[in-house]
Amino acid sequence: MTTPFWCVLVAFVLMWLARVPVIVALARSKTGYDNKHPHRRMRKLDGWGGRAVSAQQGVMEGFAPFAAAVIVAHLCGADARRAGVLAIAFVV
Repeated sequence: MTTPFWCVLVAFVLMWLARVPVIVALARSKTGYDNKHPHRRMRKLDGWGGRAVSAQQGVMEGFAPFAAAVIVAHLCGADARRAGVLAIAFVV
């Protein structure tokens, strides 16, 4: 597996690790975690919980274009070194 594909795997894991602070914030909120309507509760978070939700959503929004770019670069035969450097830069 090439470096860019390893970076896609790392980005995927980081995407789900960014969910942990959101779950903690929801659990610490006054009403607790609502499994039936989690998105409604996430919109009502403020302070560090609200920032955690925004960070998690930003990471999730950036993952799909990054993964698509890595796949397209691989299929088109792009320079492997340049693709690896750019993929590492994205993850960092």
